[in-house]
Amino acid sequence: MAVRELRLRYVGTGLGFVWGLLHPLAFVAVFWFVFSVGLKVRPHGDVPFLAYYLTGYLPWMLFTETLMASSNAVVGNPYLVKKTVFPTEILPVVHLIASLLNHLILLLLTLGVLVYYGTPLTPYLLQLPLAFLLVAMMALGLSWIFAALNVLYRDIGQSLPIVINLFFWATPVVWSIGNLPENMQRLIRLNPFVFMVESYRECLLYGRPLWDNSVAATAFVILAFSCFAFGYFTFNRLKPHFADVI
Repeated sequence: MAVRELRLRYVGTGLGFVWGLLHPLAFVAVFWFVFSVGLKVRPHGDVPFLAYYLTGYLPWMLFTETLMASSNAVVGNPYLVKKTVFPTEILPVVHLIASLLNHLILLLLTLGVLVYYGTPLTPYLLQLPLAFLLVAMMALGLSWIFAALNVLYRDIGQSLPIVINLFFWATPVVWSIGNLPENMQRLIRLNPFVFMVESYRECLLYGRPLWDNSVAATAFVILAFSCFAFGYFTFNRLKPHFADVI
């Protein structure tokens, strides 16, 4: 089903799966030009802007792409929902797997950029599967919640892009949290997505253990597991009503 989802995205296009690479690349190019060339933004610690941006954008793209696609997973497949034998809870999983293609392509590009800038790839790179697992669990848990709620309240699907956009600018993806005053840093760190993007940077850019900030790491692990469990519970609790509403 994930392969079918990818084919449907690019059916009828001349470039096919290449569009999956061109979209994030165009997004990255625009932000690099605006912030690095135009505004001369320099991340804290004199890190190259492109390396800083890509390592933060990697988990953010995986998370938001999965969440946006999954919010319409149930509504967009009424013929599957009305089949009582079909496990509809796998629909958000399908979108998560489909999002992995762009994620892996962008990861290879990011590694190439890091090598170009001479950033050493440390053994802490081996932590990346753990960081990915936490991001995927949180994305899947929230996907179950929004996919189920969007069946009953269609405003969810319309408001989700606005909420994601607000959190994008409130999360240090293109800007550095180290450039803020200390009291503002403590406030921003209450945003649960801060550790999500920083976890990838610890593995790829800084070469530090994920538990370097033990409080933030523990909080995010608890949050990821809680989202996963609560999302699965919520979806299955609302699942019997899907066929009637759709």
